[in-house]
Amino acid sequence: MRPRLALLCSGLLVLLGAAPCVAEEVAADSAPKLCAAYSGLPEGTDAKAGMAFIPGGTFVMGSDRQQPEERFTHIVRVAGFWIDRHEVTNAQFARFVAATHYVTLAERGLDPRTHPGASEDLLAPGSALFVEPMKVDRSGSSAQWWQYVKGANWRQPEGPGSTIVGRENHPVVHVAYEDALAYARWLGHDLPTEAQWEFAARGGKFEEQDWMSAYAPDGTPSPTPGRAFSPSTTAPRKAMPARRPWAASRRTGMASMT
Repeated sequence: MRPRLALLCSGLLVLLGAAPCVAEEVAADSAPKLCAAYSGLPEGTDAKAGMAFIPGGTFVMGSDRQQPEERFTHIVRVAGFWIDRHEVTNAQFARFVAATHYVTLAERGLDPRTHPGASEDLLAPGSALFVEPMKVDRSGSSAQWWQYVKGANWRQPEGPGSTIVGRENHPVVHVAYEDALAYARWLGHDLPTEAQWEFAARGGKFEEQDWMSAYAPDGTPSPTPGRAFSPSTTAPRKAMPARRPWAASRRTGMASMT
């Protein structure tokens, strides 16, 4: 039986989970319009609704040029699997919560018994937000780009007073691993392994062009659809057009997680 994976990552993706709009190649200026009327829920009721089948194969996993944790490159073979075409949307996650009354880690807060020594601020329900610092310390840690905000969760992405109303077709954020797994298991599916994720994200292109193509040879940002959106916000599904043989949306970028 072919595995079914759910993608719940910075927006989550499930190995045979659920996924939004059918991805296709579109012009950058028309991409946002394609999802304007999309509810955030895939068409169809079968287990493969909103999913794409990824034929198995062999690829070179990792990178010798990027971050240390990506090293070293090695050959990996994966069997065929089904995976969401896009990250899981707010609408999809809301349906899961309505059916199960699930409460996410960001809404519950950390357990002091499993996080001894954590400050009261960090134990309070909330999550980290990507906030561009006024002045970047290039020798400093990546923590300077993130701020812990009490009350931030998937329902209130930017903290108290914010809402996902009108953003039903955006990827769900502030989702911890245990939340993602609970969603996937509710569907009777699973989360993709690192190898499955990378194989699907590469889309048959096994150089490092997806990440590196974010910049032109002279170091300036390339005019990709994703550049129209701020790194501190999410974009509607299908706003980042697919350039994949199996029409799975672009996987580069980020959305905040707990």
